[in-house]
Amino acid sequence: MKRRLAGLAALLASGCQTGPAPALDQPNPGGFDVLRYDVRLTPDMATGQIESETRLTFRSLDDGLTALRLTDPGPDMRIDGAVREENGRLLAGLRAPVLRGETATVVLRYSGTPRYGLTFTPDGFYTEYFSCGWMACDIDAFGDKAAIRVEMVLPAGMQSLGPGRAEAAVPEADGRLTHIWTEEREFPAYAYAVAAGDWRRWETTAAGVQLTVLAQAGNPDDLAQRFAPAADMLAFLKRRAGAPLPSASYVQLLVDGGAAQEASGHSVIGRDALAQGASEPGSDWVILHEMAHQWWGNSITAVSLTDFWLNEGIVVFLTAAWEEERWGRAAYDAELDRARARLEKAGPDVAALKLAHPGPWPSLGKRRAVQYGKGALFMDALRTELGDEVFWRAFAHYSRTNMGRSVTSADLQAAFEASSGRSLQDEFDAWVYP
Repeated sequence: MKRRLAGLAALLASGCQTGPAPALDQPNPGGFDVLRYDVRLTPDMATGQIESETRLTFRSLDDGLTALRLTDPGPDMRIDGAVREENGRLLAGLRAPVLRGETATVVLRYSGTPRYGLTFTPDGFYTEYFSCGWMACDIDAFGDKAAIRVEMVLPAGMQSLGPGRAEAAVPEADGRLTHIWTEEREFPAYAYAVAAGDWRRWETTAAGVQLTVLAQAGNPDDLAQRFAPAADMLAFLKRRAGAPLPSASYVQLLVDGGAAQEASGHSVIGRDALAQGASEPGSDWVILHEMAHQWWGNSITAVSLTDFWLNEGIVVFLTAAWEEERWGRAAYDAELDRARARLEKAGPDVAALKLAHPGPWPSLGKRRAVQYGKGALFMDALRTELGDEVFWRAFAHYSRTNMGRSVTSADLQAAFEASSGRSLQDEFDAWVYP
């Protein structure tokens, strides 16, 4: 494969490897498992650009790994430590092959403006989903979970939000502060997000969990009204999962626009996605949806895009189930009708695709129609087939059994069959397996 190398940085050696870097036309012979990210991020509030350095520690899954293939953060990012390939990937070379089971570290430095996932606001910034724009990672490796430590160099007086817990705010010589966040639990890369700003705050405690809302504007009473259902939602999801929220705290960051994105320990919610009040069915869907991802998506994670319906279809179904609990059966049916309409709009050929369709997909919208909409409808079909008592017992068994794991559709089938005491092969063949 020909690669565009002019003007690109040379390969950066791994800190624990020696010898010459591999030839750039040598294919990556295997894979790797990320163990830890150590990231230092410096945003420039005036220009909307960033500088970042990622120290990526990994274990080789191959008998002679020579390079890591990662996500390209976009053409407006300068990269020191990797070269761009024509297929939208980065190639980060190692000075010597890393054998299976061995660990190594590679350092990559980015500067510029990421293509996606970074939004600057009048008083700060926030990130959502496309974490590989501000740190070195593979956005599509859903099942590859790792711990993280993030340092954010920010102007004095600015608040910060990151993965895990805040460790310290260390003064810099120029008056800025370095905010340090660490998360020792392992999450997929897309679930890592950071933010900074001058926020208003609303807090409450529910079931031993500290619930916090941060917002750029709006008085505390307004925030309390908007997020009033959150405590009841937390109790509902805990009961359905058969397990508590995976952390002792949960933050919801309210921003302008239509954002609706889960992250490890927090979510980003746009004002346009959140109804002014919470007084009618469907008005609080985004709060429940993103909160549910703390279990299904972040903690119980689809291994790959093939089984991504386990992240999204399940959460759409749980949104309907919450609406049923709060508003009644008609609200549940209405939510599933919206999923059904979304699937029908995608066309009969797309609607006929199985949930574990390996791709390629006709478009992002059509993929989402299947994985979100049809995924929710399949969970409803299982509920109808098994009855409420057996279904919810099986669902809790699946959730408890797989907390912290990366899963496939077969894991859901196994858990439901073990809990219900019957084969569900016909149902999974009809809906899930190509």
